[in-house]
Amino acid sequence: MSETVEKKKQQFSTTRRLVETAILLAAAFALSFIKIIDLPYGGSVTACSMLPIVIVAYRYGTGWGLFTGFVYALLQIIQGVSAPAAGEITSFVVMILLDYVLAFGVLGLGGIWKKTCRDNQALGMSLGMLTVCILRYLCHVITGFTIWADASAPFAASLNFSLIYNATYMLPETIISVVSAFYIGNAFDFSGAQLRLVRSEKKKNTASIWMTVISWAFALAALIWDVVLVFSNLQNPDTGAFMASGFANVNWTVFGIVTGAGVVLWAVFFFIGKAMNKKKDA
Repeated sequence: MSETVEKKKQQFSTTRRLVETAILLAAAFALSFIKIIDLPYGGSVTACSMLPIVIVAYRYGTGWGLFTGFVYALLQIIQGVSAPAAGEITSFVVMILLDYVLAFGVLGLGGIWKKTCRDNQALGMSLGMLTVCILRYLCHVITGFTIWADASAPFAASLNFSLIYNATYMLPETIISVVSAFYIGNAFDFSGAQLRLVRSEKKKNTASIWMTVISWAFALAALIWDVVLVFSNLQNPDTGAFMASGFANVNWTVFGIVTGAGVVLWAVFFFIGKAMNKKKDA
């Protein structure tokens, strides 16, 4: 008797997961059609289209999240694929893998901060969203300076163009998505079998959470700036070959200022958040 009841519960849980995933996939696909900004060479700013997939990943784990991200990638391919100008089958396949399968599949990693931030769901979802946005951006950048690059353009020029072009839509998309993930994570409890509104007495100190998120945003921004600053000087602009002599061309003064500012801003906002959290608990 007990085994039958247990099987029914498990079946109900599986059914709930499938239904919720299907609904959230449909929501993500519908939101992807609502484009706030639509760039001429691909890429757009949508109405939080990545958020439903990240919710699935956060709620049901990385394995199920990656599967859902893969299905969402297939839906994006169906929505419309632009073929490379060269028309080569190899370029087309690589573009599909990078610009779609990997770029949208990584949304399944949206729950990787769940255990680390088990006591702070809003922070965990925000960091998860930030992580997948960065990974998706890198996928588009790689495609941009390889598959979509002009054959007559130097490697460095193609790389810089890809970094800037993809940032023009991924930066606002990231900001919108991270803020939305924070809000949703602070409003709903995704840990239980059923979605519930977070009770007011269980809500975290939102000011403290924002201070922590802002602190890591400054640290990440400084890191990205430093990497681009150094990397752009380590390659021959004509051949793309790495040159150790390029270290001499790096503006180390700017590097030091950016790094120092990133560390200071991270420390200031991080410890302000800690202080706010201790004050609330006192």
